[in-house]
Amino acid sequence: MAIATAWFALWAVLGYVSFDALWAQRPDVVDSLFARLRELAEAIAARQSWTYFFGTILLNNLVVAASTVGLGIFFGLFPLAALATNGLVIGFFLRMLARQGEDPLAWFLAGILPHGVLEFPALLLAGAFGLALGVRSVQLLGGLLSPMARQAALDRFARDLRQLPVVVAAIAVLLLGAALIESTVTPLVVDWLQLR
Repeated sequence: MAIATAWFALWAVLGYVSFDALWAQRPDVVDSLFARLRELAEAIAARQSWTYFFGTILLNNLVVAASTVGLGIFFGLFPLAALATNGLVIGFFLRMLARQGEDPLAWFLAGILPHGVLEFPALLLAGAFGLALGVRSVQLLGGLLSPMARQAALDRFARDLRQLPVVVAAIAVLLLGAALIESTVTPLVVDWLQLR
């Protein structure tokens, strides 16, 4: 969890401080990071349905979390990429708001934190577990040279797999709560902020 949190925070800070230079040099890179979010926002706005809003947010987050956990088996590369991408997007978004004269801290507190108190732990837990599976993959490869190391790696991998149902259930519950908050409370808080 500590590594996942530090990695995510690092990329959020990098996103914030590098946004201006990256936007000046490669606006296409920034735009590509926001493309999926824009698609989701447009689909939600077109439907004008709370159920669709809630379901879309929940499904998207569950797919990302499941991919982060499951694809961690490939040496932890996908969890590293998922955590970095999410951190970058948050950093870029907050810096973009600052460039527009908005208060990024107020927007973070109003527009991200209400659902983020549940969504961030879910993302970090998925990232941490995916990274753990990646470490086990590396250990299993290293175990090809030593039967004792291989057995130790298999034992750790089996232990991780026994924990998987609890981890997945915890992530699902956190994301369910986050989707409920994001589809109900967050829009109200953002509207309040915009009216001030």
